[in-house]
Amino acid sequence: MHEYYCISFIKILHPPETIQESHAIRKSYSITFNTIVAIARSFDAKIVKNLGDGLVCYFPKTNNSTDEVAFKDVIEYGLTVTAALHIINTKLCDEKLPMLTIK
Repeated sequence: MHEYYCISFIKILHPPETIQESHAIRKSYSITFNTIVAIARSFDAKIVKNLGDGLVCYFPKTNNSTDEVAFKDVIEYGLTVTAALHIINTKLCDEKLPMLTIK
């Protein structure tokens, strides 16, 4: 028997010239992913894996394909993460780190 879930995969792409120091890279990822993890958990997502420059989570309630609220939560999660870019960039700017853009 197969189980199906909605998943989220977020990857940070920094051009090599934007951040040279490994400490700065770690700090940038930490700020970004800590913010996203807090948002994911508020929508009942489970964090599967932090890949260093990527984050994978899934939404357990979406295994019930008739649970419309669960799927609305996934959409709201995506919109909330997108809207949080301003918050993330403010934190990055405070640390004098390059800001993120959505591609």
